[in-house]
Amino acid sequence: MNKETYLKNRKLREDRAIKYRNRCEDCWQPDFSCVCSVTRKFDPNISFVILTHPLEAGKRIATGRIAYNCMKGSYFLRGYDFLKHALVNRLIQDDNNQCFVLYPGLQALELSQCSPADKNKAINSNKKLVIFVIDGTWGNANKMLRLSPNLSTLPKLCFTPKTPSNFRVRKQPKSFCLSTIEAIYELIELLGDNRNFDLQKKEHHNLLHVFNHLVEDQIKKIDTQIHQRGGLQYRNRQYLDRKK
Repeated sequence: MNKETYLKNRKLREDRAIKYRNRCEDCWQPDFSCVCSVTRKFDPNISFVILTHPLEAGKRIATGRIAYNCMKGSYFLRGYDFLKHALVNRLIQDDNNQCFVLYPGLQALELSQCSPADKNKAINSNKKLVIFVIDGTWGNANKMLRLSPNLSTLPKLCFTPKTPSNFRVRKQPKSFCLSTIEAIYELIELLGDNRNFDLQKKEHHNLLHVFNHLVEDQIKKIDTQIHQRGGLQYRNRQYLDRKK
């Protein structure tokens, strides 16, 4: 085989090979679904540290990364063991910070049932509020906390969602479960007044706007697939029908 034939055959193989999607470096969505144009950064006066399990980070709609892109002063860290993570420990050990973990439990502060006076008593207005958000399945979140006693020993926050999750392209394990971006939105709603964040400006509503934009875009793609394949009912399409 001469060089010309070799190069021609290689070009044919490259043309026939699977073409992988390019991803936006910021929102990590495929280039045709990039949400950066509808993302508006705002400062919630809360430092959210989003700890994303590697399996969660690789999902089609990874809401932890999307939330991070919407908020100033936030952090997005990927991993499952944060015991020796330099940034995590620096934030915890900083005397200017008051750190919490968003996680339910008997000792957790239930924000939905707290009066403004109770919140002001529990949360020091003279310190920067830092909330660690575990981004992963319940099983992975449990494991992440077990491996990270520096986090599991922090005081915990929780709340009761006002409405069910709108994550219609992914089935939630329980009716009270929310996506990471929805949970952060609820926290801002519950803590905004305490942190002198002007809720009336509705800047934080962009979290839900971007999230809903992604969900609707994914639903349209599912509908297109169904149409192209002659109305074949996929399992997730049946789930969507049940949710309507």
